[in-house]
Amino acid sequence: MRCLAGIALALLVLALAGCAKGVDSEHLRICRLIVPALHPQDTALREGPIAALADGRGVTIDYIAREPGAPARPHTLACRFAGRDFDAGRTDLVGVTVDGAAFSDIKLLILKRWWLSEPVNRDRAALAPSAAPRVPAPVAYAIQQGVNAVPVAAIYALLAVAYTLVVGLTGKPHLAFGEIAIGASIGVLPAVVATATAAIGLALPALAGLAVAVVIGATIGRFSASLVDPDIVGARRSERGGIAAIIATFGLAIALQEAYRITQGPGIRWIGPLASQPIPLARAGDFIATVTPMQMIIAGIALMSSSAMVLAMRYSAFGRAWRAEADDPLMAALLGIDPGRLKRRTFALAGALAGVAGWIIVVHYGGAGVSGGPLLTLKAIVAAILGGSGSLPGALAGGLLLGLGETLWTATFDATSRDIAVLAALAAMLALRPGGLFGFADKRVRQV
Repeated sequence: MRCLAGIALALLVLALAGCAKGVDSEHLRICRLIVPALHPQDTALREGPIAALADGRGVTIDYIAREPGAPARPHTLACRFAGRDFDAGRTDLVGVTVDGAAFSDIKLLILKRWWLSEPVNRDRAALAPSAAPRVPAPVAYAIQQGVNAVPVAAIYALLAVAYTLVVGLTGKPHLAFGEIAIGASIGVLPAVVATATAAIGLALPALAGLAVAVVIGATIGRFSASLVDPDIVGARRSERGGIAAIIATFGLAIALQEAYRITQGPGIRWIGPLASQPIPLARAGDFIATVTPMQMIIAGIALMSSSAMVLAMRYSAFGRAWRAEADDPLMAALLGIDPGRLKRRTFALAGALAGVAGWIIVVHYGGAGVSGGPLLTLKAIVAAILGGSGSLPGALAGGLLLGLGETLWTATFDATSRDIAVLAALAAMLALRPGGLFGFADKRVRQV
């Protein structure tokens, strides 16, 4: 297991290192769109080395073009933009140079107005079709939807595990994990911006943001323990404290949301997705299934976090203490387990997982707002119930299923009815199998 974890960590470091070349993903994406506009249709293009301009405000692409009836020739395209990193003019193209010859203002205007602004040209030129293997259309579409589901499923799975950690130990729901994730995501933004403006690429901002998110999430989770659990210093769970815990966590969620709104403003704070340049995976006709480096990084982070969580609960002293306390609090106290200390550690760990989910929101979607917490909490509860209340592997499976289901629904049906379908699936699960996929199968209410 340690070997597998080491391999996964090494792959993640390599992936991050690949994003640390200083090439802005948006600069590269836009510059790649220009290449087909410079040559006749049916020109065979092969991309070569890529490098950022010295001041970071653009990118150069070396490529080889074989025009119809002509030999292959090397070319160099340089694209310059008005801004870098998180400047307002990051995507404003201000200069194009091909093989040392700069575009005139008129030619640049024509390129921007009648090529880059047309969706048909953007879609056709986004990737070289020859870069991806040909597969049947259903296979390519399934690959793309599976890739699209990775970030969503990772967010839901991590929040579902955080919720299950607390409710499985205390027997009381915690309704503020969405707000904890939002708080961590908002806290990530200053760290990402501060490190990125130091001209050190995107790998260190991503790692710094992840560390900040974990610390913020764990801190909020730890201090929420004594606020929402009246038995945090006791040796047993109080059955009559369930309603009080629901009210307390709901009040905490409202307080956190208002604190974010006052300090950060009601709008969405936007930095743009990181490492979002598409990598071709498969092609079916004009449709190309792609993945971004950040999606691969998110998959690695989510896999390592969930694997470490499952292994820790299975083999560590904390995991054994958690299972003992969840099964029989009185016997656990008689055996020397400090329930207050265990609960505080559990709340901190759950908050850290929510922080990782908040980090994923920022680096994948490119921003965060203060109003998304309640819906995230609801989705975490739905995923936990789908997998099986009290089961950590079930919570992971529930999050994966929920993320995949939402992605497939959005790709197939009207996106506005997605949440209705999710809640309908929850109602059906509660009616047919109240214990979830990995819980008890008896339809009767279980006496705990």
